[in-house]
Amino acid sequence: MSTATAAHSSYLKQIFGMPERALKLYIADNSGCFEEPNLSTAVKPQNRVDHIMHKAIRRFLSGPGLDPLFNRFTDNVIGRLQGLEIGNEWIELEDLWGFFKSKITSAAIEAKNFDESQIGTDGDWDPNFGSEFIRSRQRSFPCMDGIDSDAMAASDLGVMWATNANSVTSTFWCTFEYFSDPSLLLRVREEVGKCLIRTEPSRDCFDIRALGKNALLKSVYAEILRFRIATFIMRSPGRGDMKINECILPRDEIVLIATTPSHIDTKIWNIGKAGEHPLDQFWAERFLVYPGDPTSGPKTNKYHQVLDFSERGKPRFSLNGLGGIWIPYGGGFRACPGRRFAKREILMTLAVMVTMFDVEIDKTKPLRIDRRANGLGAQRPKTSIPFRIRRRKLQK
Repeated sequence: MSTATAAHSSYLKQIFGMPERALKLYIADNSGCFEEPNLSTAVKPQNRVDHIMHKAIRRFLSGPGLDPLFNRFTDNVIGRLQGLEIGNEWIELEDLWGFFKSKITSAAIEAKNFDESQIGTDGDWDPNFGSEFIRSRQRSFPCMDGIDSDAMAASDLGVMWATNANSVTSTFWCTFEYFSDPSLLLRVREEVGKCLIRTEPSRDCFDIRALGKNALLKSVYAEILRFRIATFIMRSPGRGDMKINECILPRDEIVLIATTPSHIDTKIWNIGKAGEHPLDQFWAERFLVYPGDPTSGPKTNKYHQVLDFSERGKPRFSLNGLGGIWIPYGGGFRACPGRRFAKREILMTLAVMVTMFDVEIDKTKPLRIDRRANGLGAQRPKTSIPFRIRRRKLQK
């Protein structure tokens, strides 16, 4: 598959308001996203928008810029949640999803952009122009033909949506499942507690690498993405017509690949010994393989793979054999470049939430999903989710 600039341009135009003159630059860019341009391209180096933007995102969301950006997010989310006017007595709030949209999204956007602070000690962040991630984009855009301030704003809006919408929503769904199941919550709190780092007398943090290695936390994370991500992977054959079996994909036509069919394929996925964990339901342990139990793990017995267990009796998280099947982030070189930041963002926020707060969800109202956004990423609740919350009394 080719560069996907033609496909992406439709999003930029229809959703984020990219001006027509700038869209022509995106559509004309057939140079590819790799360092070396396609041999047949005539696109000027400064107009290689696909490569330039993709490289910036990869560098700052999964490369050297990841740690400074994530550390800033961690400070933001801990500070915001600690600063909430929530005491040790229960208070009732109208909507858990609304709570996440307002409290967590702002922390993530501020980490990438700006607030009233000073330049960070790591040199990555500026109070006026945001992180180095954003500043690098602002340096590149003026060199491109047809890019003005309106086009830059549309592109930045697209980046903010892409790097926040799915991760915040996925964090919400993990939180919803944690607090909906007391036994799961107890286990999660025990695992999270092993990753606790006390940096200040009144301020707790967590070892993100330890969180990222925890089998149960990773299983919940992977299951939420399997269960709640409904997106289209966009590709376009750019070097000529492409033949797949008897199907011809014409050059430059947009191809949409739905993730949902592979995420609910009962011929591949494990649904429990007696079918007690169907694929239209959340199962926290779907991605855990237990030693000596051939019925465990994400795939059916037919596809079960034996793992090497370093700790006797402890389950292992596994994605073995799920390449091209578990695809919430797409695949290949064009897999979502922000996936490592998103995973950290989700795990850290959840660790802070389950440690700081008790939450009880009102389930008297049926949960309904908003299907209008299907194909754009994480599903969102259509109805409000009333809940009550209190700050936990923790021993210091």
